[in-house]
Amino acid sequence: MTEDVNYCASSFFQFRMIENEDKTFKNGVAPRRFNIPANRTPVHNSEELEFALRKALGDIRDFSKCALMLSSGIDSAILAKMLPRGTKAYTLRCVAEGAVDETAQAAAYAAECGLDHEIINISWEDYQKYTPELLIHMGQPIHSIEPQLYKAALIARKAGYEKLIFGETADIIYGGHSIQLCREFQLDEYIEYHNFVDPTKALKNGVIIREPYERHYKDGRMDVYGFLNDIHLRQSPNSYINSCSLAGVDFVAPYLTTKLDIPLDLDRIRSGENKYLVREVFSKLYPGWGQPKKLPLPRALEQWMRDYQGATRPEFNLGYGKDLTPDQKWYIYITEMFMDLLDR
Repeated sequence: MTEDVNYCASSFFQFRMIENEDKTFKNGVAPRRFNIPANRTPVHNSEELEFALRKALGDIRDFSKCALMLSSGIDSAILAKMLPRGTKAYTLRCVAEGAVDETAQAAAYAAECGLDHEIINISWEDYQKYTPELLIHMGQPIHSIEPQLYKAALIARKAGYEKLIFGETADIIYGGHSIQLCREFQLDEYIEYHNFVDPTKALKNGVIIREPYERHYKDGRMDVYGFLNDIHLRQSPNSYINSCSLAGVDFVAPYLTTKLDIPLDLDRIRSGENKYLVREVFSKLYPGWGQPKKLPLPRALEQWMRDYQGATRPEFNLGYGKDLTPDQKWYIYITEMFMDLLDR
């Protein structure tokens, strides 16, 4: 591996991972990587999706050693319907004034499915406590979901659970990222639109890494769905695996065992039917429930990053980040923290 701080920091700001497997922040520090599984079950309609999810869960021998991470969304709610009654379910709640609280909706799913439901409170102190060890375990900066996932995994492991089941990757595989898929993009337009932080503004020697975008630019248009199912499908599970593996718990993602084997219907996505196959399964399993509003995994970054004053390390432009969005502040903050840890 080649040590290349500017490339690695730039790559994290663009893709939330080090995209080039030959690059590292520091010699001897190997970034944790995730390879998309082979032999995923092809899906053509909602009936096949439901069957594939049930099959993936059916491979679990002992549900007394498994727990479900249950949110207010439809992805984990579908899995809840497929689990034995009495299965443990955890829901995360960030403790901060004005933070999103999805526990009531999750509790309704749990009651409907007869699950043993427990709420785990997450604080900024938890983030401060768990973040350094997650960074070292990952070998690169981490996503802001990881400290709360790690706390949940630690609690599950202490209670005797060996596997945590997630609804993760349904958005990527089945068209849940409607903001990304909202319209057609040219290459340079999408690069600017997608980058989480512009590395050329954050870093003194930041670079725009084009190749991962270029490989999905075809016939004069950006194949956004193909890009998400390459870059995001390698990055996103890695965050969950990093948190779970550090706690000694297996990450189980039934949706990740599947793949959409027909073209995504972008017209349906753009008319408001995001993740339409998943929604069809939800409507079948929860008749009369309607369609819950899609929420990201709650993180109180708006409250916790409010006083962030921007970058301080010499590799960065001084103070950069203090006027950005809460998520963008996190990317700057966590990259500097990781680099500080490497300097010790």
